[in-house]
Amino acid sequence: MERKVFRGVGVVIAGAITHRKFNVVAKIAASQVVDLDRARHFEVDLDRTPSRAASWADVMVDDRGIDRDRRPLAGAPCTGLLTGYHVTNIGGHVAADRPDDLVQGCFVGGVYLEDSYFEAVRSRIDLDGNPWPCGGRRPHQLTTVAYSNHPGNGPRCGMRYAGFDARVVQRLGGSRLRLALHGIFDGPPLGELELDLAAPAHCDPDPPLAPGEPPLSPGSQAGDSGAVFVELGQLAIHQFENPKLPVGLES
Repeated sequence: MERKVFRGVGVVIAGAITHRKFNVVAKIAASQVVDLDRARHFEVDLDRTPSRAASWADVMVDDRGIDRDRRPLAGAPCTGLLTGYHVTNIGGHVAADRPDDLVQGCFVGGVYLEDSYFEAVRSRIDLDGNPWPCGGRRPHQLTTVAYSNHPGNGPRCGMRYAGFDARVVQRLGGSRLRLALHGIFDGPPLGELELDLAAPAHCDPDPPLAPGEPPLSPGSQAGDSGAVFVELGQLAIHQFENPKLPVGLES
C-alpha cells in the first residue's frame, strides 16, 4: 500500500521564497502569540504535494481540498472567504488554469505536513505544556491521508481522506451508517452523512490511528462514537464546510 499521512498545523507565512514555497511559523492554540523568531521557521513547499511532487517519496505536504469534480479548491485573500472542505489552504492557488499568485492568497491558514516531516519540525510547532493537537483534540481530528495512483492501492488509488470524531446516528443496513461528523472545535456537528464504512469510496478501512483512538467500524451501533476517515469526494458532494486553521480564527 502506497500512502502518505499528514498532520494539520495552523501557520502564518513569515517569508515568501516563491509563490509556492514559504517559510512559516506555527499557530496551534487560540491564545498563542505567534513567535516570528527565525528559530521557529520551517519550510512549506507546495511543489512537494501528491499532485505535484516528482515522486511519491518527495511528498512533504498535502494538497488543497477538492470540489465535487475533484478539482483543487480555489484560494482566497483570507480564510474567512474560503468555501468547501479545506486541507492545506495557504498560498495563492487561483484556478487550475492560472499560475499561483500569492497576492491573492492566504498568508494565514492551515498546512498539512507529511508525518515524518511533521515530526522533524515538531520542536518548532509544539508549545510548552500544550503540544499539538492542543485543546483536548485527538491526532486523527487533524490528520489526512492520501493514496498514490499505484495499482497496488486497488480501490484506494488516488483517494484522499480526512479524519473526524463521529457518532452513529442510525444503522442503515449492512455496513452503511448515518454518522454525525464533528469538527475540531466545540459545538454542534458539522452535519450528518450516510456512509458505507466498508467502501473505500466512502471511508478508509485502514485508518492511521494512534493508540487509544477507537475507530468506528461497519458493525458499530447507534450511539457509538469514534474515529472515521471520510473520503474528500464525499465531503465535496455533500457540501461540507470545515472550520479553518489556525485555531482561534473561528472565534
